[in-house]
Amino acid sequence: MIGNQNAITYKEIFPYIKENKAWVGYRFGDMAFRVSADTKPRKTRYWVDENGQKWRSLGNAMWLF
Repeated sequence: MIGNQNAITYKEIFPYIKENKAWVGYRFGDMAFRVSADTKPRKTRYWVDENGQKWRSLGNAMWLF
């Protein structure tokens, strides 16, 4: 699951981490994601690479397993 970094403090999530039933994954922080061609441009955290692929990023994302 990909979620907000603050999720590890949520009362619904923290018990799973405490009981070793969920783990924070390898990537934590600024993560980039490819988005579909019809994604509308944004002012921040949006770019198009040299191949025309559109991208967005999240600065506070994490993997949670």
